[in-house]
Amino acid sequence: MASRTAVIVVGSHHAGKSKTIREFLKPMLGIGKSAHIFSLDKREGHIASQSREEATWQRNAKGRVDSQSLEEAGRKDVARTVRRHTHYDLRIMAARPQGEEGSLLNRLREALEDENYRVNVINVTARQSESEYEASAAEILRHLRN
Repeated sequence: MASRTAVIVVGSHHAGKSKTIREFLKPMLGIGKSAHIFSLDKREGHIASQSREEATWQRNAKGRVDSQSLEEAGRKDVARTVRRHTHYDLRIMAARPQGEEGSLLNRLREALEDENYRVNVINVTARQSESEYEASAAEILRHLRN
């Protein structure tokens, strides 16, 4: 069986984390922009919500949707947030860069590793070209398939 995989999309506020996921990755996965559950290679996955509007305590058949990043949602109990969706083999989450004040990136990585996820980090920066955001989404997809 393939290993459990998580990808953390890292970038400053307004860097394009949401854009990378919503506009490029979700179509590659064959799901709509507001969907959060996907299947890939016979494995189920969960994407944390990409905007505060989408995350407004939205519910779906699988449970509550998380906010864009733990930092923006004000969530400090990272381990609990990660454990809430450990029944998924594939996870995509977002975080602020480690150098930014209040970043939860290291705690998020550790919590995912504690739940036996192989963790990959994809960095996005503000004002990338459309092709760079698309390339980042393709890289996320490659990590999920490995």
